[in-house]
Amino acid sequence: MSLRYGTQPPPGLSRRWGRHGSMVSLCSLILILWAVEALAITVSISSTPPPQTIRPDADVARVTLAVQRDGQPLSHGRIQVKVTAPPRPSWLSTDFPVVEATTLLDLASDLQDGAFSFDYLFPIRGAYTFDVALQPVADSPQFDPVTIQQSWQLHENPAEIRNVWLLVLGLFMLGGVFGLVLARSAQAKSALLMTVMLISTGLVMQAEGDVRGQAGAAKTQQVVRGESGWMLQVDSTPAQGTVGEQVRFDIVLTKDGEVFAEATELSLELHHIEDDKSIFKTAILASKGETSQHLQFFDGAPHRVNITARPVAHDQAAQPLQAVFDMEVNGIQPPLAVKLRTMALLIGVLIIGMAAGWFCPVGSKETGGAPIC
Repeated sequence: MSLRYGTQPPPGLSRRWGRHGSMVSLCSLILILWAVEALAITVSISSTPPPQTIRPDADVARVTLAVQRDGQPLSHGRIQVKVTAPPRPSWLSTDFPVVEATTLLDLASDLQDGAFSFDYLFPIRGAYTFDVALQPVADSPQFDPVTIQQSWQLHENPAEIRNVWLLVLGLFMLGGVFGLVLARSAQAKSALLMTVMLISTGLVMQAEGDVRGQAGAAKTQQVVRGESGWMLQVDSTPAQGTVGEQVRFDIVLTKDGEVFAEATELSLELHHIEDDKSIFKTAILASKGETSQHLQFFDGAPHRVNITARPVAHDQAAQPLQAVFDMEVNGIQPPLAVKLRTMALLIGVLIIGMAAGWFCPVGSKETGGAPIC
């Protein structure tokens, strides 16, 4: 009896140890997950103003991507950011239907204090997609490349919503007036029918018009020469922008005919000339004096491009070199399907108004025959 109890734990001890063992295992798992989370690289995307209050084609937002590792800003790394426009809506088109579901920005830069930011005028409402890729740089702590995807939902500008409702109300009232006239006068009926036929013919001819812009030259080059052998060269491909398509800017800073081999700071800004406002601006850090950036002009109007480059640190204090040039942008008409859908919606509102006016009861001769609806 004593031998049996001497080789086995007292009653209840195994059950208590089982419970304590489970708690120890759970705590160990939590610690492991916490350690893995601490070592993971995280990317947060924020903006000023916040996404829920950004008004498309009205507010220039400052977008900031913050990268952390071990809970601290990742000071050495290369980030690539691709921003894709919202997909095409099912019903009402946006102000720039050609840019829907296209890539607006494709930017690359070395991180500065664990962050990268840019100012941008988001053109349309809908869900934007941010594709972010991180990779290590030479002569710095290494890590596995990271890719993340995040979406932003931008709501329509309240002013645009008000204008749409005013247009719908105006068409409905106009249709009501047409319906009243058609119901009361056969002569007016034929005249109005002829007018509707002419308007419809004009709309169809406009809808069937050419939807492509004129193609520009393959490439243009800007060269700015500075003192002490410095030179800034900017190649734009193609030479003219086209709505819905990206333009590639190849920027090269050279010293004595060779690409500058040290860290270089560059700034890139796009300015809408007709509206006199900046639509995009960013500061880029390159490991050497060479970089390529891809951007899309979403409005078919002339833009001014401003590019500045300077070495981060150099024995000889070099003045920043600045290339400023204007770029024409070819506007593209909306696709035929978008035009037809928009016309169908507007004509539908007009027809509903006409039906309301047609069936509106008319008063007796004593009341002058005025409608009483």
